Amino acid sequence: MRLYRATRIIKGKQKTLQKNDLILLDEQQASRLVARGALVEVDPAAILEETIRRAGGKIHVRSTVLGETVVFALEQSTDEYITYLPQELAEILLKKTPPQTLKTIHEIKKILNGTIVRSTGYNLVTSFRSVTKKGGIAHGVRERFA
Repeated sequence: MRLYRATRIIKGKQKTLQKNDLILLDEQQASRLVARGALVEVDPAAILEETIRRAGGKIHVRSTVLGETVVFALEQSTDEYITYLPQELAEILLKKTPPQTLKTIHEIKKILNGTIVRSTGYNLVTSFRSVTKKGGIAHGVRERFA
């Protein structure tokens, strides 16, 4: 899946897009409209980053799926909530992550204070930094979400 912006009004069978509307489509669905210049691909992380920046750098969201408040922010938050950075949100949205997988990702972020750095399908690579009792640092964990 990729994120596209409409360059003009597009009237479809199921939906009409206004100029500058965003839509998530697979490449095959979008190809004809991209070829005609009606859609252009955009960077979802950049869109999310700009939205968060306009909101003051941090947005608190009550998630009904997770049953708690999370923070969408430009940098890791030091408050009591789990933080999702623009690139992480983009990965989650582009993969159309199912609710149960999102819950698993969230629990891993909680336990390991992790950051989603890259994903392929539902094989998400999570990076974390945690100090052990001896002061050592553990890096990286790979979890498969099916």
